[in-house]
Amino acid sequence: MSTPADGIKQPYCPATRAARRFGDAPFLFGLDGTITFNEFAQRVGCFTDKLRRDGVERRNCVALALPTGPELLALLAAVWRMGAIAFPLNPEAPWEYTAARVHDLGCVMTVVPQAPAERTEALEVGLDALLAVLQPNRITQARVRHSRYTPAVALLTSGSGGPPKAALLSLISMTLAAQRAGKRMELERGDRYLLNLPPHHVSGMSVYMRCLEAGAQCLLPGDGERTADAIARTRPTHLSLVAAQLRRALEQPDALDALRAAKCVLLGGGALPELLLQRALDAGVPLMNSYGMTETSAMTCATRLDADIEELLSVGRPMLQDTVRVNENGGIEVRGNTRFVGYLHGGALDKPGGWFDTGDLGHFDEQGRLHIDGRADRMFIVGGENVQPESVEAELCRVSGVTRAVVVPVPDAALECVPAAFVEMESTLDAAALLAACKERLPRHAVPRHVFPWPEELAPGIKPRTAEMQQRAEQILGQE
Repeated sequence: MSTPADGIKQPYCPATRAARRFGDAPFLFGLDGTITFNEFAQRVGCFTDKLRRDGVERRNCVALALPTGPELLALLAAVWRMGAIAFPLNPEAPWEYTAARVHDLGCVMTVVPQAPAERTEALEVGLDALLAVLQPNRITQARVRHSRYTPAVALLTSGSGGPPKAALLSLISMTLAAQRAGKRMELERGDRYLLNLPPHHVSGMSVYMRCLEAGAQCLLPGDGERTADAIARTRPTHLSLVAAQLRRALEQPDALDALRAAKCVLLGGGALPELLLQRALDAGVPLMNSYGMTETSAMTCATRLDADIEELLSVGRPMLQDTVRVNENGGIEVRGNTRFVGYLHGGALDKPGGWFDTGDLGHFDEQGRLHIDGRADRMFIVGGENVQPESVEAELCRVSGVTRAVVVPVPDAALECVPAAFVEMESTLDAAALLAACKERLPRHAVPRHVFPWPEELAPGIKPRTAEMQQRAEQILGQE
């Protein structure tokens, strides 16, 4: 298939396309063995047959609350073959949260590891029961022609303010994004990409699509395996990391050795401490910084593979010209054929306009590189002065030993609200030293009044929702 624009001439399934191109080359590599592209497409066809027999139809929504593994990835492609919408969810989320999201999207089926004894409104199907009745010789091929506006997957946005939204992406948009990212990352047939980020986030979904498109191996971590350990064990050529994961990998000799041997270590998901970037560059790690979001099928801007520290402190240039701009208010807007179909809520689709307002603030430098200044909806006022939390977070991350930080407003009797910071340190948190450093670098109104240690239970690979962090801070202060 040539690069698709508004549609393709025949029914489209990325698993089938990959099998035709790469055949018996290895695709999924896990602790339980290797699955080739042909074997994966066969498994997808069997799942598609079962979904068809269970009455799943085009444009139906199927929720997949499963851990990352061959079954989840095959079910994603099976749902797409049916022309239905896959809705991957965090399998560790509370059931009340999952049920609310499933109800909002009107899912006709929810696949879970093991179904409860009594079926609920969510119509759970246990993966164990589904596997037990698969018929290896019954294969359903793709019958649906996908255009750039045919919804294929629903992904929950990070939801920095209120509840997360379900953004619909098409197969064509995700394929285009995978092609462009693969080219920028020099991802080729036979390369090895670690799937350490979950597919219910666009970052993990993008790794899956890039491997299918490029013919690369998709490396699966073990259940509960730390990212640094998975890096050392699998020695990937490509991987996507956030700052905290990079820091932990640099501290582990075997993982650091694997990073040095990689072709591309893609960074994203938040501000990157300059000291951490310089440390990685000095160690010989091939870094690339990027910017993207769920609504753009991930990457819209990226640096070069041979970028220096100055370029890495930006998010690079747009993947395509005239697809990213900064408006008169400093807001970043995007357009192009990797953009999402719209938000789905209560059965209604809210489509974006010509230019989509990302909600991020930024600016271009003289070299045409984009710099992210923060979120427009995160700014708050302290004593009549504006505080942009990301600028405070950046200053905190310049303090030696700080690996990540989140700043949120909390109530104050005199000023209505003041900044509070959650900070992750390489060693024991020294709040007094942090505050002293902030007072030297920040105006008085922006200096955090409270500093809390980073919550240990937060997943290291996904940026936390600021609304939840604000609630945590208020709970802590309420207990003092």
